[in-house]
Amino acid sequence: MTVLPATLMLIASPMAQDEQALIEFVQPSADVMDKWEGGDPAAALDLIGAEVERCVEDGNNAPDPALSVALCAEMFAVSQQLLVETAAYEDSIEIGDVALQLLGALNGTDSDLGAVVHLYKARAHVFMQAQEQAAKEAERALQIARGVYAKSAVELVPFLGARADTLLADGRADDSSALYAEMFALPLDEETRAFYAASYALSLRAVNRPEEAHAILEPALAVLIRSFGNADPNTAVAKARLGDVLRDLGRSEDALGLFDQAIPILEGAP
Repeated sequence: MTVLPATLMLIASPMAQDEQALIEFVQPSADVMDKWEGGDPAAALDLIGAEVERCVEDGNNAPDPALSVALCAEMFAVSQQLLVETAAYEDSIEIGDVALQLLGALNGTDSDLGAVVHLYKARAHVFMQAQEQAAKEAERALQIARGVYAKSAVELVPFLGARADTLLADGRADDSSALYAEMFALPLDEETRAFYAASYALSLRAVNRPEEAHAILEPALAVLIRSFGNADPNTAVAKARLGDVLRDLGRSEDALGLFDQAIPILEGAP
């Protein structure tokens, strides 16, 4: 489903510094966010489509449409994320490009919102198996995020993870594991650490460091089981990755036990 309004009119014009200081993006409604956070991105997408249309229509009819329409950028960015979650990847990329155009008409794309838009473009390209484009978008997202956030900020986590994964897919395992090491040096809560542990372990296995992968994955799996249960796909992925690590370490029987637990869950995952 595309939420791109056919009436979109973007007139790029320079703004004075005081105008930039007054910018507040138009936010999606509470109903949209409730549906999204409640695990129903399709319903959230249906709702936000009408809200985007109204936002752009109001902007086009305003005295300064260039400014007013551009303030809809966050609405487009949220739409982009919902489109990824509903597997409408091409539409998501299109909406992301519009969001970047709108941000460019304001104070540029080197912002926290611009970083997020590039991040979700990278994720869409990953799902479409467009590895080269995914790598470019992930690299750009991380570059912007490093300029926006402090070096020790946990907000860097998703950007580091996305770039690390694209580096690993490109065969650059050393660079990938270095970014994950940077991530794990941040003050992460235990669930975030556990969520990314399977990917970190994959990069460590690629550089022949199974002992380190084991040290990261084993406690992470315990957290995932406690927080989300054995039937959760993320738990199953961690079990499968830990099974790979145990096999690397010569513990084949222990590995088979984890594979037996993980495979039924992963085969039934959407």
